[in-house]
Amino acid sequence: VLLELVIDAEGNILKKRIARSSGHGILDDAALASLSELTSVPAPPGSLPWSRRAVRVPFRYTLRT
Repeated sequence: VLLELVIDAEGNILKKRIARSSGHGILDDAALASLSELTSVPAPPGSLPWSRRAVRVPFRYTLRT
């Protein structure tokens, strides 16, 4: 699953969407649900200011037997 996020300068997720599906709704939903545990670091002091930034976050699933 590849998620696309829009994050503000404080590290808050403003928008989220599935950029590439796993092909299985339950895995896509689990990736989106895991965003509640994701933390983003605010822009460091003295860095160039930005109001929104789009990032892509890959989620890789592995079956274990």
